[in-house]
Amino acid sequence: MWDGLIRRGTRLLFSPIGRMYLTVHGATVGSGLRLRSLPFCRCYSSGRIHIGDRVTILNTLFQNPAGILHRTVLIADEGAILRIGNDVGISGAILDARSSISIGDRCMLGANACIYTSDYHALDPVERRRYDATRVSKAPVVLEDDVWLGANTLILKGVTVGAASVVGAGSVVTRDVPPGVIVGGNPARVLRPIPEKMLGRRVEPSAWPPA
Repeated sequence: MWDGLIRRGTRLLFSPIGRMYLTVHGATVGSGLRLRSLPFCRCYSSGRIHIGDRVTILNTLFQNPAGILHRTVLIADEGAILRIGNDVGISGAILDARSSISIGDRCMLGANACIYTSDYHALDPVERRRYDATRVSKAPVVLEDDVWLGANTLILKGVTVGAASVVGAGSVVTRDVPPGVIVGGNPARVLRPIPEKMLGRRVEPSAWPPA
């Protein structure tokens, strides 16, 4: 009982504070934001962060004993857009939009999931030493509706994860994921389809390239 009261009390306290914090740092926030502590949020120059309705953001191990190691990180670099849909749940994830990130409705991002849209450093060692950001490869990432990223997953630049797909815990995703499948491993590969009766609508994996 006391635990439930504490959860409700901290959510009532931090949700309006969190909304103010996110707004001050350049984000637009929909209705029904759920927070019990503050994430890390930064928009740089013309970067933009858009957060939909009824989004839940967890930031501590107390809030999610699945293993949150750090608070959620929301970053939109110059010219990039980080867009989070409605009814999304995020647990200590890193969403670093050096190129744009789009997260669909009802997605779940498990503890410490990371989405990176940049290589951060050039492949050429000379260019790395020069810290030449213009030589660093970047590409947008898209999570379609109802995607579930398991704990400690890593989504790399240029990847689209299809609707209703599940990325297994600890996976590293380096290429597009078809809709309606479970993927896992490093690099991630398709393990099996999700039974169609479990999907909210029909998904056509044949529209995607083979695994």
